[in-house]
Amino acid sequence: MISEIDRKIRTVVDELVNDFPGDVDFAGSDEHDRHVNAAATHARADILVTDNTRDFGDPDLLPYDLYPADAFLCLIDDGAPACVRLVTREQNSYWQERRSVGRVTTSLLDALRRAGCPHFASRVDRHLRAPSGRG
Repeated sequence: MISEIDRKIRTVVDELVNDFPGDVDFAGSDEHDRHVNAAATHARADILVTDNTRDFGDPDLLPYDLYPADAFLCLIDDGAPACVRLVTREQNSYWQERRSVGRVTTSLLDALRRAGCPHFASRVDRHLRAPSGRG
């Protein structure tokens, strides 16, 4: 099971950082985020997605942009709404299937809201309400 998950992650992720120097300067307030900063800096990441943006210090001093998950997902929807609509419909089917077989679960929209993505959940709701085949 874990090897299958690992394979899927490696299929969709642009870069995995397996090793990085730990001596990268970090002005953030949470020492536990030092390794995240070091990995992102070493990988020359353009964007770091974290809901913990306040602990990274002054964003203007970072070599990457910080985005909370909700804002990042909305950014993706801004740039590729047709792709988001397609994935939204697939994910909605997945969540409905889980309910139909009696698994205790919630809806896709509720899951997104509980994960701290209320703005993206609203966009997903609009995608689900839009007629098929329209942008």
